[in-house]
Amino acid sequence: MRNNNLPNLLKFCILTFLGCFYFYPKSQAQYYNNNRYAATKEIKLYCLKYNQSLQKANELVKRPEYKLLKQNATTFEASFELEIPLNQLLSIDSILNPLGVVTFSNVESLNLELEIEKVTRIIELKKKELFKVETQINDERIAYDLTKTDSNLNSQIKRETLTNIQRNIERLKDNINTLENYVDEQTALLNSLNKGKSTAKLFVTLYDEITMPDGRVQKISWVNMPGISYSYLAVENPKFGTTHGAYAGMNLKYMFTRGKSYVELGVLKPLNPYKTEDLIQNPELASVKNEYFNIQFGQDFYTKHFGRGRRKYLNLYSGYTVGISIPNQYNDAKLKSLPVSSLSIGVELFKSKHVLLDTRAAYYLPLNIENRNTRGILYNTSLNFVF
Repeated sequence: MRNNNLPNLLKFCILTFLGCFYFYPKSQAQYYNNNRYAATKEIKLYCLKYNQSLQKANELVKRPEYKLLKQNATTFEASFELEIPLNQLLSIDSILNPLGVVTFSNVESLNLELEIEKVTRIIELKKKELFKVETQINDERIAYDLTKTDSNLNSQIKRETLTNIQRNIERLKDNINTLENYVDEQTALLNSLNKGKSTAKLFVTLYDEITMPDGRVQKISWVNMPGISYSYLAVENPKFGTTHGAYAGMNLKYMFTRGKSYVELGVLKPLNPYKTEDLIQNPELASVKNEYFNIQFGQDFYTKHFGRGRRKYLNLYSGYTVGISIPNQYNDAKLKSLPVSSLSIGVELFKSKHVLLDTRAAYYLPLNIENRNTRGILYNTSLNFVF
């Protein structure tokens, strides 16, 4: 016996599946409805004097021709969302230039005439689709008399079919109404544009431009900051026939990230070297280290509770270095290179965008069997500059 309920059930499933697609146009219409500006612009600036630039930005957004929509500010970053006259959009870069260095500037404009034409065609298609669905529901109602007795399953399927079609009709009507409102808004926007009264949306972000790290999570920024340094090593336990009591020397110190990461290359020589006659009189002195050639990598970090390196003067920091030392003796005997490391604490005496003068004290530790007689306190003063 043929089951007449199966075609109706299949039809019900298909209509339910197709009805899901009516949600997409509505969300699309909501996107159209949010577009109320002829153009948008985003600009990002890095400020050497962040606090002063932020104060000037706050004064700037109070101009009567600007409308402030949103503002957020932290210790290191500030953002503004503005509505400004469209005719000032292209000149806004020059207006903001005194605040800092522009690193990003982007403009997106909208072809209103093309947009209106496109949405109008969508509305026409939706109206045709609405007409087909309304015709379909009328046919379904004629084919099915709700007062007619039928099996429970068949009756339920037909009722739910009519309900789903009616819901789709309501969605289509809402969608068409939203699109028509959008066209009205864009037409009004086009009219204001033709009269020179249109507005644009502006996003401005200010960043604190600093030379050294301050504890924030940030991307590594590369710099070219060479310099020189002077080092003085006071040996903790000098041993006769092994080391002198004090060494000093000059170094090349090259900083290569905006954080204080650097490479240092230099030599330490005794402050009171032995004379030739001393070496002749006592051959044991010939094995004393008369030179340490050092190649080191180092990093410094600011304290979180004493300014985080934001001041121009007296910024406290700590750090470390690791590297290799190549010692030499008076008798020029061939020696192996040895690893060295140190922990340090220092103070930036002066820091600006282009110059850094600092001093530090470190515990210098060669990692070999003679470390007891070669380790000591290392004092260092350095000057670096942007090249």
